[in-house]
Amino acid sequence: MKRTYAFLAILAIILVSNCSEIPENSDPVLGIWYKAVTISSETNILNTKEEWIFNDAYLGRYQVYANNNVTFYTDFSWEQEDGLYTIKYPGTDKTPQHVRMVMMEAQEVLQDEEGNVLALRE
Repeated sequence: MKRTYAFLAILAIILVSNCSEIPENSDPVLGIWYKAVTISSETNILNTKEEWIFNDAYLGRYQVYANNNVTFYTDFSWEQEDGLYTIKYPGTDKTPQHVRMVMMEAQEVLQDEEGNVLALRE
């Protein structure tokens, strides 16, 4: 009798796990985006770099580097509606950002509502 219950329990676990499928997110924004600011174009010394890592669970990681050291990082959530991406930074004072993904000079960029480039695809 114990074997029958064990077999039924295993069968139930297999059936439940096969029925629960996570929908695949293939949004084109997925990946790493960055914005770098240099001190001087002659020496090409990197001063600061901001980085957004978008993942398929509508979450991501935002990091700020200064001289190749992480100075700030936080998680963010994102959503997309009609090509407009909203990036929210819960638990921080950083205001939500609204951006669109556009092509500029053969480079994919995230552009804010005023047309300023927020980030480039890495």
